[in-house]
Amino acid sequence: AQPPNTLVLVGTARDILRALEILRKVDVKQPQVVIEAKVLDVSEGSLKSLGLSWNILQSGNINTLDRSANRLPLPDSTTNTPNQQGFGFNRDGQLGIDFTIVKRPVDFSVTLNALAEDRRNRLLASPSIATLDGRPATIFIGDEVNYVKLIQQTPQGANVQTDSVQAGIILKVLPRVHEDNSITLQIQPEVSVITGFLEVPGGGRLPQLARRNADTTIRVGNGETIVIGGLIREADIKTIQKVPLLGDLPFFGYLFRRTNTSREKSEIVITLTVRVME
Repeated sequence: AQPPNTLVLVGTARDILRALEILRKVDVKQPQVVIEAKVLDVSEGSLKSLGLSWNILQSGNINTLDRSANRLPLPDSTTNTPNQQGFGFNRDGQLGIDFTIVKRPVDFSVTLNALAEDRRNRLLASPSIATLDGRPATIFIGDEVNYVKLIQQTPQGANVQTDSVQAGIILKVLPRVHEDNSITLQIQPEVSVITGFLEVPGGGRLPQLARRNADTTIRVGNGETIVIGGLIREADIKTIQKVPLLGDLPFFGYLFRRTNTSREKSEIVITLTVRVME
């Protein structure tokens, strides 16, 4: 068993009383902070039907603070690269991060609930993590992409070396709790997108990553919500229309069916709600 912490004080009665008073102020229980994240894949049509946009969020109607200055553009050589990962580019064709602090979580919770209930939208993840005051926490939302690093031919056969890389969103959060239960958050978001693969001698295919990060410090009240948006996702949707039975005929079935391809655009919206556990 771990021995208890013991402190022996030697001195005058006055000095010991002063030392005990200081100890009572210093030896306090560290508050625990719970960070609840929600990742929504919101369709463009759903945003329009609700009248929701980052311009509205950043208006004075719900008392928000714009943090869009943290948007970090990619170099011109990569902004037009197709997004094979599926998300990460904002409306300007840039890999960007927009911050908005919602000061009235009750007002915005109605909008979040409406987004979640819309069938056109998907809740991709809802992780929750707890950490102590002054201790960092990390939330990763994405994929672990495996790839072939090198292929070596030996007399015994092929020796394949593989590796992996994380692609997606990493949120590093360091909370500091104040006496009034407000919280200062140091947030380091990082967005990484696989833009392609580079063929290397020996048969390997190395993933090419576009990665950008930011570092910002925000002070919020207990229970307030931070919204991170501006991450655009595009997907090609194929729909098949066919005449019943005739469309399934071998050889001639293609005469009675039609395939349509449409591009669906949606936005990844991440919310962080921070609470101090009582």
